[in-house]
Amino acid sequence: MVEQQRVDAALLTPTVLATLDRDRLVGRLSTLVTGGEACPAELVAAWAPGRAMFNAYGPTEATIWVTWSALVAGEAVGIGVPIAGVTALVLDGRLNPVPVGVVGELYLAGPGVARGYVGRPDLTADRFVANPFGDSCARMYRTGDLVRWTSVGGLEYLGRADAQIKLRGQRLELGEIENVLLACPQVARAAVAVHRGEAADHLVGYVALDRSSTADHEAEAVDQWQQIYDELYDAELDDAAEFGSDFRGWNSSYTGEPIPLPQMQEWRSCAVQRIVELGPQRVLEIGVGSGLVLAQVAPGCAEYWGTDFSAPTIHKLRAAVAGQPWGDRVRLQTQPAHVTDGLAPGYFDTIILNSVVQYFPSADYLTEVIDKAVGLLAPGGALFVGDVRNHSLQSAFQTGIALARADSADADEVRQRVQHAMLGEPELLLAPEFFTTWVGEHTEVGGIDIQVKRGQADNELTRYRYDVTIHKSPTPVCSVGGAPVLEWAECAGLEGLYAELSSQSPEVVRVTGIPHYAVITEVSLDQSLVEGLSVAEARDIAFARTDAVTPEQSLVDGLSVAEARDIAFARTDAVTPDQSLVDGLSVAEARDIAFAGTDAVTAEQLYLLGEGAGYRVAVTWGARPGTVDAVFIAPGVLGSDRVLSDVYLPQADLRQRGACASAPDTNSKLSELRQWLAERLPDYMVPTHIMVLDEFPLSSSGKIDRRALPAPVLVAKVFRAPQTLTEKTIAEAFTEVLGLDRVGLDDDFFALGGDSLIAIRVSARLQAALGVEVPVRYLFDAPTVGGLAVHLDLNQAGVVRPPLQVMPRPAHIPLSFAQQRLWFLDQLQGPSPIYNMAVALRLSGPLDTDALGLALADVVGRHESLRTVFGSVEGVAEQVVLPVDEADFGWRVVEAGGWSVEQLHEAVGAATCHSFDLSSEIPLRATLLHTGIDEHVLVAVVHHIAADGWSVAPLVADLGAAYAARSSDRMPDWAPLPVQYVDYSLWQREWLGEESDPDSVITRQLSYWEQELAGLPERLELPTDRPYPPVADYRGASVAVAWPAQLQQQVTRVAREHNATSSMVVQAALAVLLGNLSASTDVAIGVATAGRGEAALDDLVGFFVNTLVLRVNLDDDPSVAELLGQVRRRSLAAFEHQDVPFEMVVERLNPTRSLTHHPLIQTMLTWQNLPWQHSGDSAAGLGLGDLQISPLSAETRTSRMDLVFSLAEQFDETGAPAGIGGTVEFRTDVFDARTVERLTERLRRVLVALSAEGEGDHDR
Repeated sequence: MVEQQRVDAALLTPTVLATLDRDRLVGRLSTLVTGGEACPAELVAAWAPGRAMFNAYGPTEATIWVTWSALVAGEAVGIGVPIAGVTALVLDGRLNPVPVGVVGELYLAGPGVARGYVGRPDLTADRFVANPFGDSCARMYRTGDLVRWTSVGGLEYLGRADAQIKLRGQRLELGEIENVLLACPQVARAAVAVHRGEAADHLVGYVALDRSSTADHEAEAVDQWQQIYDELYDAELDDAAEFGSDFRGWNSSYTGEPIPLPQMQEWRSCAVQRIVELGPQRVLEIGVGSGLVLAQVAPGCAEYWGTDFSAPTIHKLRAAVAGQPWGDRVRLQTQPAHVTDGLAPGYFDTIILNSVVQYFPSADYLTEVIDKAVGLLAPGGALFVGDVRNHSLQSAFQTGIALARADSADADEVRQRVQHAMLGEPELLLAPEFFTTWVGEHTEVGGIDIQVKRGQADNELTRYRYDVTIHKSPTPVCSVGGAPVLEWAECAGLEGLYAELSSQSPEVVRVTGIPHYAVITEVSLDQSLVEGLSVAEARDIAFARTDAVTPEQSLVDGLSVAEARDIAFARTDAVTPDQSLVDGLSVAEARDIAFAGTDAVTAEQLYLLGEGAGYRVAVTWGARPGTVDAVFIAPGVLGSDRVLSDVYLPQADLRQRGACASAPDTNSKLSELRQWLAERLPDYMVPTHIMVLDEFPLSSSGKIDRRALPAPVLVAKVFRAPQTLTEKTIAEAFTEVLGLDRVGLDDDFFALGGDSLIAIRVSARLQAALGVEVPVRYLFDAPTVGGLAVHLDLNQAGVVRPPLQVMPRPAHIPLSFAQQRLWFLDQLQGPSPIYNMAVALRLSGPLDTDALGLALADVVGRHESLRTVFGSVEGVAEQVVLPVDEADFGWRVVEAGGWSVEQLHEAVGAATCHSFDLSSEIPLRATLLHTGIDEHVLVAVVHHIAADGWSVAPLVADLGAAYAARSSDRMPDWAPLPVQYVDYSLWQREWLGEESDPDSVITRQLSYWEQELAGLPERLELPTDRPYPPVADYRGASVAVAWPAQLQQQVTRVAREHNATSSMVVQAALAVLLGNLSASTDVAIGVATAGRGEAALDDLVGFFVNTLVLRVNLDDDPSVAELLGQVRRRSLAAFEHQDVPFEMVVERLNPTRSLTHHPLIQTMLTWQNLPWQHSGDSAAGLGLGDLQISPLSAETRTSRMDLVFSLAEQFDETGAPAGIGGTVEFRTDVFDARTVERLTERLRRVLVALSAEGEGDHDR
C-alpha cells in the first residue's frame, strides 16, 4: 500500500514497522511516527537516517498522544516532552514528585484526560484520581508506566508498574528485563513473560534476532568451512575414490550412516542432466570441490572455469584434471565465492553453484554472490543454483530426524530436540521465495525456474532439496504461472492423473496439492506435535492422512533398514520404479507397478508419469507444506521448447527475503545474548528459556499480542533410578558427599554442586567400595552417574589403595606426612602462631558455662588428635596420645565485664596468638570471656597440626551435641568414630610405602612431581613495597575480599562451559595476574587439597591438608579455552599425585633454600569449599541451646608466605549464590595493605574479563 499509494507520512507501531522491507520503501515515508509500544534503538538506527522520525507516546485514556520526541540514530530513545495542554507528573507511591533521574509512575493531567470507563466505576476510581497539584476539581490519569525525568527535561520510559511479578521469591520487573534484551545488538524485538507450568513457573524471553551479519562474522564462518574442507580433501586416504566420485561426508541425517553410493551417483546424474540441458560451453563453477560436476560436464565444454576457497582441493583437482584429454580447457583458481578476481564480466553462458550455498554464512552473502554471478553471465546465460535446502520445511525435516533417532517417545522431548536442531543449524536454508523475491528486484533477469530434486531413491536429498535456474535476459521463456489448475483430489491418484492426461490431452495444466511421499507424513507429525498431541497420536493421524509410513519411522522401532523399507512400501502399496527395474521389468512395466495403489507420491513418479504420457514435466513445491505441484506442458504448445519460468508460485505471506532464509549464526547470537544478560542482570532475572521467533504475534492495533506468545517446550526430567551395583554405588557416593536425598542416573556431579576437592572424596569412596582405581579425572570425563558407571566398566585397572581401618599401634607412632612437615617447621623456627587456627564467637543468651567446659572436654576426649603431643626418639618424631584426664586445653572463664572494645580485642588477640609447645601442650586452647549479663565471648585456638578447615564441621557438631547433653546433666551419646588420626597416620605410611622402594606409591608420585616441576623458577619475582629481608619474620595481616554474586555465577557458568570447576577458573585468573605482575610466563601457584578421600575421615578432626604446586605456562598468550584446558589438565594430574607431602617434593627438587621466601611457591590459593559454608550460617552450624552466636574477628596476624588467597563461594539462607568472599593474607615485611587491595581488585578484573571472553584471548 505504501508503494502503490505513495505514502509519505505514517504512524506505525514498532512491531509493524519491523516487518517492512526498508529496501523497497526508498523515497517513501519521509515522515515516520512510531507509537503504541517502546521503540528499540535498532529500529531507529535502521529507519531514521534520511527521514524525519518521531516517537509518540500516549494512552487512549489521555486522548491518544501526550508526549513526543525526535528520534536520531545512535541516540537514546525516550518518550520526550509533553505536548501543549498536557501536564506530565512523575510521582512516587505517596503521590510526591520524584527528583530528576529517579524512577516513578507517570500521571497525566489536562483537558485531554478522559472522564473514566463506561460502566466501570471501580476501575475509574482506581485509574482516574484527584490531582493534588491542580484546582479542587482537577483529576489526573494514573498510566501505570514507569518513567524518569532526564537531565535535559525529557521522559525516559522504563516499563510497566503492573509488570512486576514475583517468581521463586524474587520480585521482577518484566519491563526491565525487556529493556536489557532490546539493548542487545543481536535483538530486534523482545518480550518477556512468565509461563506457569505444572511443576514450576518459568521466566521466558521471546526475541526476534537481528538478521544482519557483520563482515567479520561472515569471514569467520567462511574460514571455518574452509578449514573443514581443507582437512577433508587434504587427508591421505588408502581407499581414495576415483576422480569425480568423492562422496565423502554425505551421510544420512536420519541414521548417521553414509548415503548409499548408487543414490549419490543418481543425485549427481540428475543435477548434471539439468545443467547439460542449459547447453553449457563457457562454464564457471563456483565451489568446484572435488570435481563431482566438473568431471561430468567439462568434457563437453569449450571452457570450464572452477573456483574454490580450499587450496588443497584446488591442488588435488589440478593434478587430477591434468591427466584428462580435455584438461587443457579447465582453469582452476583458489578464491572465495564472493571474489571475482580474474573472471571476465559478461563472459560465461553458464554459472554453476551446486550444493555449496548451504555453506554460505548468510542470506546477504548469497545475495552478493548471486549479484556478482549474474554480472559475469553473458546475455541469455543461466545461473544454476543446485541442491538448495528448503527453509520452509525445516521443522518437518528435523521432526523426522528426531523421531528416527529418539530414544523415547516423549512428544515434548522430540519437540525440544527439533527446536534445538533448528536453532543450532549451521547451514543456510532458503525458502523458494528468497529467489523469487530476488528476481523481482532485478530487471536484468528474464525468468526463473524452481524444481524439486529428481531421483528414484528416497532420501533427504529428494525429499527436501531443490534446484533453481535463473535466466539472464534476453531469454525466450515459457511462463507457466497462469496455467489452468487441476486439484490432486480430483485426480483419483496417479492412475487417474495418467488417465486425465491421456484422454483429455490438455495443452498445459498445473496439478496442485499433491502429497509428497514421506514429506507429507513428517509435516503431519510435526504439526500434530506442535498442537500438543502425543507421538503415538501424531503417528496415527499422519498415517491415516497419508496412508504412508516412512522407513525412518520403522527404524524407531529398532528394525533393520531392509525391514523398515519393506514395511514402508507394504503399508503404502508404493513401489519405486527402480525396485521393479531391478527385477528386469521394462520402464513402462516398472512405472505401472509404482503408480498402483498409493496416494502420497514421489516427485520422480510424477516426472515418469508425465514423460510416459508424452508431456514435458516440472515438479515444484506446493502451496501447502508437504505437497508439490506438477506442471505438464504438451509438445507443440507455443513456447513449449523454451526455458520454463514461473513454475513455482511464491506464497504471499512471505514478504521479506530475510524471512525466507535461516540464520546460520543463530546459535552464536543466542550465546552472545545469554552472555549479555548474564553480565547485566542478576541470575534470578535471566530468562530460563529464550524462544526465537521469526515474527511476533500482533493484536488488531499492531502491538505485540502477549497472550498469543507460544508456550515454551518444557521437558519434564524423568528421574531414572540407578540399577546396577556400580550405578548404585556411584549414586550413594554422590548423595553422601553432596548431602543430597537422592541422585539419579542422569544427574551431573558438578551441576549438583561438586568441585575438584569434593571429587577427590568421591574418588576415594568409589575406590574403596568397588575395588578399582577411580582417578579424579574420570568424574570430569563422565560426570553423570550413568556415564561414570559406563566409564568405570570400560576402564578397570590400576593399583587400588587398601581400605582405611583401625590399625595395630606400635610402641612409637609416626607422624602423618602432613604433620611431619609442620613438626619440622616448628623445630626449625621454634613455637610460633603461624599455623594457628583461631575462632572468636559472641554468645548472647543464658549460657551454662560449666556445661560448655565439660562439652569441650568431651570433644577433646572424642578426638585423639586434640590431645596429642609430639615428642622425638633419636630425632624421629612420634605422636603421643594423652589420656583424657591429662589433656589440659587451658580452659578458663575470665570476668571481662566493663572492658572496653580495645581491651576485648587485645584479649582475643593474645589468645589467638598463643604459641604452642607441641612437645608438651595439646594443640587446643579455649577461653571464655564473661562480658556482661548473658553475654560471653568464646575464643578457641587450635594448631594446624591437629585440625584443618574441614575439621570445623565435625568439631562444632560434636560440641553442640555434647553441650546439649551436659546441659541436661548427662554424657553425650554419640556413635564411636570408625578410626582415629593415629590409624590414618599408620595406614598412610603403609600404603604409600618407602621412598627407597622403586615400586612404591610414593616413589612413583615423586617421579611425577620431579618431571612436572623440572626447570621451575625458584622464585616468582613480584613487585613489592619493600625489599625482601634476609630472614622473613612471618608477620602478616589480611584484607577482605567480597565479590558479587553475579561474578560468582559467571565463574560457575564459564567453568561448566569448559568442563572445569570454579576453583580452576580462579586459579587461571590468578596465574594470568601473577604472570603479568612478574613478567614471567612460567607461574607456580600453591593449591591446597583436603586429603579427606576416605569416608571414615568425614567426622574426624585432624590435619589432612597437603599443598600441591600448580604450574601454568603462559607462553604464546593462550586463549581462555586453552588456558582453562591447561589448568584443568594439570590440576587433575596433581590430584592424582596428591599424596606426596609438599616437603618431600621440595627435598626431591632441592631448590636453593632461603630464609627469605617460601620454597617453590610464594603465592597460594585455597578454595574453601567447606560443607558448612553452604548453610549460610556464619557460625559454621554451631548450636548451643538457645544462644545467639555471631563471629568476631580473630586474626593470628601472621602469614605463611608472600600471599595467601583464601576464597570461598558464599550462599544465602535459601542456598542461592551470594558472592565470592574471603581474605588475602600477606607478609607485612614486604607488602602494604593498600598494595594488596589493589592487587585483589586487579584479580577481580582479570576474573571478570576471563569469564566474559569465553573463547577470546586473555589480555596479558
